Amino acid sequence: MTRLSSFVFLSIVQLLLLISTDSFGQDVSKESLKWNIALDIDLSADSTASAYNSYFITYGQDKIEWITKRTDKTGQVSTTSNKLTITSSTGSWQNIKEDGGIQFGVSMNKSEGVFTAKRASGVYAITVNLTGKTGGRLMKEFKISGVAKP
Repeated sequence: MTRLSSFVFLSIVQLLLLISTDSFGQDVSKESLKWNIALDIDLSADSTASAYNSYFITYGQDKIEWITKRTDKTGQVSTTSNKLTITSSTGSWQNIKEDGGIQFGVSMNKSEGVFTAKRASGVYAITVNLTGKTGGRLMKEFKISGVAKP
């Protein structure tokens, strides 16, 4: 093979590999994914919505990190990190580029509940519903602006 034909052959192989890996979405139960939050809706109160720099990182069926960055009136940025431990899973969502969903049983601190990630009609959303041992509740829905590898 000449150098030019070798180069063309290798370029075609690389292109085919790129197309094949990009055409399949990530499996939520196996891959680590970062879910960027566009809007946070409090379902336990009056459905008030807040926008701030926040995201989830799901680590397959192992754990979920919930990272929140807020800026106060003085410009100080504070970061909060919460870890949700996955205790169970229901469903299978093998391609996040297609509509689907998965539900995880989770625990965080002294609370237990459900973390649900889904895509319907091309729109991503996450709901978190936690109940504390003393009766406190956290019920939120998050509109997701994008999902990618962390």
